[in-house]
Order: sequence, then C-alpha cells, then structure tokens
Amino acid sequence: MHELVSIRVNGQTLTVRTGLTLGELVTQWGLPARGLLVEVNQEVLPQNQWPTYALQQGDVIELVRITAGG
Repeated sequence: MHELVSIRVNGQTLTVRTGLTLGELVTQWGLPARGLLVEVNQEVLPQNQWPTYALQQGDVIELVRITAGG
C-alpha cells in the first residue's frame, strides 16, 4: 500500500502517492514540458530536476504555461 501526501497544485489541494515525482505529475496533467514553468514552494525548479524531485507533504506547486504574444 502506498502512503499518501497532500500537496497544492495551482491552488487545488491534491492527495498523491509518496514518491511521485514532479515529472510524473506534469505528465499526469497532460502538460507538454516545452513552455512550462514550474515553481515549487516559490522557487523555479529547472526542467532537468523534474524527474528526480519527489513531491513532499505540503509542497505548493505552480504550473505556468509560457506563451508568446502580446
């Protein structure tokens, strides 16, 4: 049985399995990595760290799509 942790993603509280990585979360949300900015606890996390960052109890995640235009 997997233990669970509670996190917030874009203001929404979610319960996820312990050990879920940020990369897996992005994939589950169906977001393409290109043009995506990810902030964990108010710090931008580089894309190369997403596959190894295991989500922790209380993490606050912001997923922001960067788009061109104006």
